[in-house]
Amino acid sequence: MTQTVLVAGSTGMLGSRIAHHLGRHPEARIRLLVRDLTQKTDALRSLVTAGAELIEGDLADHASLDRATQGVDVIVSAVQGGPDVMVDGQVALAEAGKRNGVRRILPRISHWTCSRRRRAST
Repeated sequence: MTQTVLVAGSTGMLGSRIAHHLGRHPEARIRLLVRDLTQKTDALRSLVTAGAELIEGDLADHASLDRATQGVDVIVSAVQGGPDVMVDGQVALAEAGKRNGVRRILPRISHWTCSRRRRAST
């Protein structure tokens, strides 16, 4: 059974490795959420050649997240940044996924994010 997997952060070190690994599995249809399609084109070329679909969008742009998550089964987030990305952005991505019926969401959890949340709750 083919599943559509959206990878956010696919031009970074972790995200590109995840996307390339998924690209070796014919049962995975890969969709890449990319902030700017004119940037890092070399990093994306091999994935596009292998059949990945590029969707331009931003974690702060709810409409682009809705477009990116339509028809997706699984979201893998490999984004990196401050709390606006790691918390707010991933929450927005998860909410868009929920609105569009995504069945599984794998967020990136970093030590920084966990320690910030722990300090805020004490």
